[in-house]
Amino acid sequence: SMAGTAQDFIKLLDALAAGDLLRPATRDAAFANQIGSVERPRDPGQKFGFVGAVIEDAAASGWHKRGLVHWGGVWGNNWIIDPATRTTVAVMTNTMREGCNGPFRDQIRNAVFG
Repeated sequence: SMAGTAQDFIKLLDALAAGDLLRPATRDAAFANQIGSVERPRDPGQKFGFVGAVIEDAAASGWHKRGLVHWGGVWGNNWIIDPATRTTVAVMTNTMREGCNGPFRDQIRNAVFG
């Protein structure tokens, strides 16, 4: 919820990415497509994993590479994990949709992964 700090949340994301929190098989499942071929019309190239949206098709999604996992909240927070490189990003703003799925989120993503 919103009671933690950004530093605490990064520690959680880092633990997920490193596999310190979950067994390897569980971690792999958490970061994998769990909805099969079901299409998400509002989010092309993305599927759902157990912890967030999974980039399946980078070109269709507009994201930088396959395998990134991300999620955001309506009040302006967003996080991204690259399981392959164990890179984690968390953005904690109070900008509602702009920080969740708007240009600010995209600019941060592009700065880190672009």
